[in-house]
This record gives sequence, structure tokens and C-alpha cells, in this order.
Amino acid sequence: MEKLSLNLSCFMRLKDLVNLVGGYYDAGDNVKFGSPMAYTITMLSWGAVEFGDKLEAKNELSNALDAIGCGADYFMNAHPEPNVLYGVVGDGDSDHQCWERPEDMTTPRPAFKIDEDHPGSDLAGETAAALAAASIAFKASDPAYSQNLLNHAKQDELLCAAAWLHRATGDSQYIDYLSKGDSGGTRNTFSWDDKSQMDYILGSNPKKMSYMGGFGSSYPIKIHHGGASIVSIKQDPTPVTCEEGCAKWFDKQAPNPNVLEGAIVGGPDENDEYNDSRDNYQQAEPATATNGPLVGVLAQLA
Repeated sequence: MEKLSLNLSCFMRLKDLVNLVGGYYDAGDNVKFGSPMAYTITMLSWGAVEFGDKLEAKNELSNALDAIGCGADYFMNAHPEPNVLYGVVGDGDSDHQCWERPEDMTTPRPAFKIDEDHPGSDLAGETAAALAAASIAFKASDPAYSQNLLNHAKQDELLCAAAWLHRATGDSQYIDYLSKGDSGGTRNTFSWDDKSQMDYILGSNPKKMSYMGGFGSSYPIKIHHGGASIVSIKQDPTPVTCEEGCAKWFDKQAPNPNVLEGAIVGGPDENDEYNDSRDNYQQAEPATATNGPLVGVLAQLA
């Protein structure tokens, strides 16, 4: 009887575990932050919805959907029940004191959630928007998966998700919600020359430098990114500790041993100056929230 009781206790603890595997680290660190990840998936989905035909013409639509699905799957796992959403995995303070490859992580991996007692409407709204946008992106290729995404989106629905939910469902209640939630102020709009901006990012700038890793003849070679700046685990599987990473790799003046192809760094300052240094995280760190919106732009320009 004692053994049975112990097994039952273990079962109940296992039953309460939440699978938070997957998703994306937002930048050069090893922490999963829900807000920038949700924004990234929303933007990727928007690009796939608006420019799906152009992505398909370049045989890139399936890659875009795979990238969206990786984040969307994570969000559904992070939303195990209504009014509960896990928004952070890892500890930013301890993580930022280390310099490691993702495969060698030794920092704590706590998970933080929002619920009825710990609200976070901005995170809930952006995540709902991401799920609703992703549901549209998958509607033609995988209707069942699309509906599952939409079901999750309809539950953590707020102002910033209302427009996407309306587009995904056609239900006017979301437009009503949007109008009621509006403060009545005038929304500013702006336009920009997509091509000139992309040309600038890719090399048509005073530095004559591409700010996309691996693109062009001159690009950042000391990107602030743990996985890129430490020798690949495929080349040397010896674990790199937190301290070793800082001393041996972060402070090393040589270029990163791995080219982070396609990653766009923070970029130049207001004077078009860029300091290609690994410790210059303000300019030299890439982020998914930077790359995500540009997929649609590049598809359109292609």
C-alpha cells in the first residue's frame, strides 16, 4: 500500500508538468521571452498571409510555415488551460552573466506564467494575435491545425488581438471589441520606401556594410550571440562552462567561428556608425523580432 501511494503521488506530480520544449530564444541569449516571440510569430504569419504567393514562387512558403509552426506549437503548450499562459522560460539575470552554447546551458530554467492572480494583458493579447495570425497562415494547408490554433487564440482575446481574430473568424464581435477598446484618439500612419530601407540594411549605407550575417562582402563578424561565437558542438563536443565561455570566447578578438547566416543585427547608430564588437550588444545582437517582419518585405521585393 505504501508503494502504491508513492507511485500515485509521483503520477500526480507528472500530470501537472507542462511541456515547454520548443519555441525560440529571442536573441543572442538562452532565455525564451514570450512577448518578442509572439511578435515574431505574428509578423512571420503576416508575411505568409500577405505574400504567400510570392514565397511559394521562390519555394519558401513551406519554410516560412515551418518557422511559424515552431513558435505556434510552443504557444499552445504554454497555454495548458484557459487564463493560464507561460511567458518566460529561463532566468535573464543569471543567463546574461554566462556565455554558453545552447547545448551547454547550466543556468536555471524557471518558468513564469500569467493567470487570473498574476495578470499580464499585453503578453496575453500579443500571444492571442500570434495564434490567430498563424491560424490564417495554415488555413489552406492544414485546416485542422489552423482551427486548433484559433481555439487557443479565442481564449488569453484582447485589444491587440481583436483585428487578427476578426480576420480569422469573420466574427463582428471582435471589431465591436476593438472599437470599444479604442480610446478615441487618432492613430498615426506612415509609409516608407521598403526597397531603399532594405538596400540600406544590405549594404547601401555610408559604411558599405551589410547588417545581415553572411550577406555581401562585408558584414558583422563578431555578432553578440553565444551559439555563433563559440566553436560548434559538432566540431568540438567538449562542454563549455559559463566561465570558460566568457574568458575564452566572449573576450576573444577573433571573428566568430560560426557565421550566423541571415541574422540581422541591431545596426548602426543615428550617425550611421557601427562598432563590430561582441560586447556591443546594443548594435551587434541579432533578434528574431528584427528578422520576423522582414520576411514578408523581402518576399514582396523578390
